[in-house]
Amino acid sequence: MKYYSIDWDYDTIEVIGHYPQVTLKKGYNPGAPDGYWEVKPYEFPNFIPNLELELHEKAKATDYLEKYASFGMFVNKKFMNILKEFKLPSHAFYPIKVYHKGELLEYFWFHYVVHDFFEWLDKDKSRAVIYDDKEGCYKIISELDLRISLDEIEKINLALPWQQGLKWEKIVFKADFPKYDVYKTQGLDLKNFISEPLLEALQEAGMTGFRVKPFDKIICE
Repeated sequence: MKYYSIDWDYDTIEVIGHYPQVTLKKGYNPGAPDGYWEVKPYEFPNFIPNLELELHEKAKATDYLEKYASFGMFVNKKFMNILKEFKLPSHAFYPIKVYHKGELLEYFWFHYVVHDFFEWLDKDKSRAVIYDDKEGCYKIISELDLRISLDEIEKINLALPWQQGLKWEKIVFKADFPKYDVYKTQGLDLKNFISEPLLEALQEAGMTGFRVKPFDKIICE
């Protein structure tokens, strides 16, 4: 199965209408007990998040919106209904308020949590590296031992100088990997990705506001 990394289409002004596309609605408090700052990427909250956004008056109400949170997707009902037809990891769809020129639009925060990435990873066949990119000169320093714990990987990542990082060279999932249509990497080189069948369904439905790039590092055995 082929996969593609997915992101907001911030480069195509004719699609999104204006950059930035959204801001927090005036008067909204993100630090409130149910505000979006209280929602964590690695767990589901024990409350329904309250999030209020406002589209710039020149922005277009695309199906996939610029997201204020660093995780999940902000999508409208059409996009959400397509997602629901595919195989998803643990997830929730939270209704959010999006205002545009005085009108309240229907959008959802698609929040999904991945805890089992390394359980499905074939660590003997996969490959990750520590790289240096000082002054745009990319070189591999060493290979990362994937047999160490996720905590140890995160400690290595935090200790690296600014010009260095961790990167996947090859991701090999075990034969019984569920082949989710939406998933994300964990621990390093964080990316959200979708399957080719899901991408085709989104394109066929004419969904707007997102862009994809082939993510050919993934192998499903």
